Amino acid sequence: MRITVIFAAVLVMVLSFSFTGVLPAAESTGSVSMTASPSPQPIQIEGKGLVTIDPGLYPVFTSIVPTTDSRFPESRSPACLNNVKNKSGQLIKPNVAGNYLSIPGWTQTTVTVPANSTQNAKFLITWTLRVEAAASQSAVAVDSSLDSACPASWYGVATEKLVGGQVYARLFINGKAVGDLGAMTVPDFTAPLTYQKDVPPPPPPPAPVYSHDPTISGSFQIDKSFFGGTFPAKFSVEVKWFNATGQKMYSDDLQRVIIIESMPGE
Repeated sequence: MRITVIFAAVLVMVLSFSFTGVLPAAESTGSVSMTASPSPQPIQIEGKGLVTIDPGLYPVFTSIVPTTDSRFPESRSPACLNNVKNKSGQLIKPNVAGNYLSIPGWTQTTVTVPANSTQNAKFLITWTLRVEAAASQSAVAVDSSLDSACPASWYGVATEKLVGGQVYARLFINGKAVGDLGAMTVPDFTAPLTYQKDVPPPPPPPAPVYSHDPTISGSFQIDKSFFGGTFPAKFSVEVKWFNATGQKMYSDDLQRVIIIESMPGE
């Protein structure tokens, strides 16, 4: 299944300078310095490489049938079966700001403010993140990695439904979440998956074609009061994401971008 999600947000920041240059695509934590210029040019920070984010929800276990083989009684443990059922469809981690994850190849960028700048110009930051659900999803193993009450080698058959939900992204400045929260609803995976010990799951059905290519946008305006009345010498900019679906998501090469533009002050 291929589901496309695009996040976009706009951040307006009040600064006192303009700048030139294009920042190469960041593959790790990077930095950029601003310089005064009568004809400011945007700085573009692109995300390189295909990146993934693991499911944020446990699957819905529609059926859990342990083996009846007398050699493996631990597979029929009531604690194991009850705990797995209770986790069905629940968040693996709470959805809080501290659990937003940095995106490899598009991590935190430090912006250096020129020392001779005033405090009156505007600074515009936009970001876009394209996210898609992987066409092939995997069933979750029923074993001790899923719940400590289960044996390391669990024998039986579990039928699982990978539910949809929300994928989130947000802008962070100096580690603080700002602006609107970008969110997109992802539908359920189209077919149930089977986890069976020592037997591979059946192949996924053909990926359906979705005609929509939705965009989520937001805006945020900031001035020097955000930094306590004076712009600092440096501040950081980053967009992070959080997966609250039962599906593995990915963002392809060059499908992530932050654009920083200087605007004249009053």
